[in-house]
Amino acid sequence: MEKRQSNDASRILQNGWRQGSVLPQSLVERLISEYQIPSTILPRKECRKGGIGRFWSLLMLARIQARLTNDLNSSSDRWMVISQDCDLVQHDWAKEPYVELLRIQAAKGDCLPPAWGQNPREMQFDDPPGSKNQHRFVCSVHHRVWIDRRYLEDFTPDDTRQFSRENVRRICLWVSRRYVRAAFPDEFNNRIKEAMDALTKRNTVLDKQSVLLTGVYIRVSEEELAEDEEYRVVVWATMRTAEYEDPKKVDEAQKLVDLLEATLGSCKGIDIAECVLKSEQDLTLDHLHSWKRWDFDVLSWRPKSKNGPWPSVDEVPPNA
Repeated sequence: MEKRQSNDASRILQNGWRQGSVLPQSLVERLISEYQIPSTILPRKECRKGGIGRFWSLLMLARIQARLTNDLNSSSDRWMVISQDCDLVQHDWAKEPYVELLRIQAAKGDCLPPAWGQNPREMQFDDPPGSKNQHRFVCSVHHRVWIDRRYLEDFTPDDTRQFSRENVRRICLWVSRRYVRAAFPDEFNNRIKEAMDALTKRNTVLDKQSVLLTGVYIRVSEEELAEDEEYRVVVWATMRTAEYEDPKKVDEAQKLVDLLEATLGSCKGIDIAECVLKSEQDLTLDHLHSWKRWDFDVLSWRPKSKNGPWPSVDEVPPNA
């Protein structure tokens, strides 16, 4: 890359770059040609360990790269800026020399990651949310790169492929969970693993109720307790305030909370002090100092049938 003569990053601001901006295809092509971003990403199912498996993976990667390079101009992938606005337009190059990008791909097939960002590594979302013309996208937290911020001086964002501000915010919050999310003692996780795995498989029971819950918050000891000691657990499951005022929806959500309580209560060494359904307005900032958001795939949205549509994501849960 040629060195720029500009003394500050004012041209980046003038070009309209901000968090959530999508790179134009011309910039993507240049970054690929200069080896700043990959032209393709090897599918996980084709990554095999060592020996012949490794050789096969390299062959497959070369084949996929060659195919996608030929179809680069028609690629449906989008590279989105996830760096914060202030960092993006910082005038001093030395303070912020790089910009972070996230690769977002059009969803294909039926095996898609959870919605609402429940999974901290992969997610799906619809854009524009709530629109009849919406499209489904997927992204992985591993598909991120850093490039020299000076590349943005000579290009403007692709406004024709921008994501909604709502989805940009949701994606950035989801990326942050790579570093900030709840962790629990190994002993606690070991005690509940078998029961929670069984609960997760009961899709037919959970599908209807799980769409009503926006989060599960838990308070439990952070210590690795001895085998003869019990973990005393307090659990709050939350609903949106408006839906919490609907008795029918509360009854449906309560079924899932009761199932969760029964499942945890069946685990050896687990004492359920409280497991209740709450409105989001009952969960305060003070609670979040000592409570942790409990993420597990049982609360992910699922289609009602094998080939059915996935519900739209329309709100970021608190403390996501």
